[in-house]
Amino acid sequence: MPSIRITGVSAGPAPIWVQQAWIGLELPLRGPSDIAFCFDTGRPATARPGLFTLIKALITGKARFHKAYRVDRETALSKLACVDAAADWYRTHTFASARIMFDATICETIA
Repeated sequence: MPSIRITGVSAGPAPIWVQQAWIGLELPLRGPSDIAFCFDTGRPATARPGLFTLIKALITGKARFHKAYRVDRETALSKLACVDAAADWYRTHTFASARIMFDATICETIA
């Protein structure tokens, strides 16, 4: 099964110490469907963006598309549990979703 290794920090809403806790972790992908092209509104990802937010980002030019990898949330957080405070921060401050997205620019693919 292919995997990714987190190699850096992204511009996400998490404090730097939480982002740094991800570095070095290897996270499994289920297959090609876990590679996505995402729409970023330029706002913190602590909640799902609404339709108005998406439209505003397009109009103001703040929207961007980028390649990302989708990883199962519980698998990722179980790997992050080596730094309990980071996993707890992530569970408390981000919206619950079945997947966590990692920007491809901070990932290394592993065969």
